[in-house]
Amino acid sequence: IRGVLSGTPFIELSGKSIIKGSNGYKASIKFITKPWFSGDYDCISGKIKRQDQKLYKISGKWKGTSLIAKDGSDAFEVLFNSDAEDVVRPIIKSISDEAPLESRKLWGPVTEALMKRDYKTANKEKSRLENEQREIRAERAKNKLIWKPQFFESTGKKPDDVWKYIGPELHLE
Repeated sequence: IRGVLSGTPFIELSGKSIIKGSNGYKASIKFITKPWFSGDYDCISGKIKRQDQKLYKISGKWKGTSLIAKDGSDAFEVLFNSDAEDVVRPIIKSISDEAPLESRKLWGPVTEALMKRDYKTANKEKSRLENEQREIRAERAKNKLIWKPQFFESTGKKPDDVWKYIGPELHLE
């Protein structure tokens, strides 16, 4: 969280995101935080590779204009300009149509209380939900059941390494 000292806190993206295609392409994007005394917010740098060959480099801002150039070249072109695009509202199903463990249904009472600035109820609902999840995990451990995500599978050696989407094909309308 940044901006605490100035009195206007906000969340700044940081870290690295990697997207691997089944065709051998791999994009890695680094979200760069603003230095304390100078520089810009929302900066990125990255590269696109195929196997071990670096093909492109990416720079700019994720919220604004991002640029791309062939590896070895300084001739950057606009990859994407978020300022020139309309905001697309997500198409979501109603909460009544959600499965019991979907986030909006699970966290609905917490969100509703926060919107009303009823922090006591929000904390109570959050604690209730977390305790229910702990009980579920304890029951699984007791019965030696392994939880398997419905739409993702781990492709790495450790569970947190790399996750692959295995759910139904997504269609954007």
